[in-house]
Amino acid sequence: GAERLATEALATRHGRPVLDGALIPRAIVGLGSLGSGWMTYGSDLDLVFVHGADADGETDGPRPLDPRTWHARQAQRTVTALTAQTREGRCYEVDLRLRPGGGSGAVVVSLPGLRAWYRDRAALWERLVVCRARVVWASDPGFGAQVTAVLAEASAPPEGPAALVAEARAMRRRQRDELAGESTTIRNLKTGVGGLTDVEFAVACLQATRSLDHAARGQ
Repeated sequence: GAERLATEALATRHGRPVLDGALIPRAIVGLGSLGSGWMTYGSDLDLVFVHGADADGETDGPRPLDPRTWHARQAQRTVTALTAQTREGRCYEVDLRLRPGGGSGAVVVSLPGLRAWYRDRAALWERLVVCRARVVWASDPGFGAQVTAVLAEASAPPEGPAALVAEARAMRRRQRDELAGESTTIRNLKTGVGGLTDVEFAVACLQATRSLDHAARGQ
């Protein structure tokens, strides 16, 4: 709904971005609790916005925009709709900091840019995060499948499985020290020792290392 409202508002004034006569496809990737399907009442939405190509030219409306500007505005409008304040409180908290480049990266990334980031620049912790990623919306099923394939490739670190597991252990130590707040009488079922986050990290490591094993065997 939020994506549709944002698109319709922009399309009325600026049209839609096209390439070779066809609409440029878009997708939204969910990470964290949204990506894993384990959302709770306090969960925020970790999102990455992806579009099909870094096309030149203009949109097809009465007040044309270049496609990069259109996609950036569309994503920002979607976030605004998702974070709208209601009588019961804010709809969702949205976090875009897990996108390629983090807080300094572009709000929307092209599919080639997404692939290049994970191939050439992504840190080990980003590969762990992407193990819990999934496409939550796509304008075209075929494009959604392409994004899913890139995410699957991204979870396999070139450094090998041992480096990924070591990074996971280091991340969990930091989380337990900074977030768990455990003591002899207090246990944190989410971020404490043996909590849900430990399960999530263990599953992510298995996903990444098994994919590496399969690639090595040609499976």
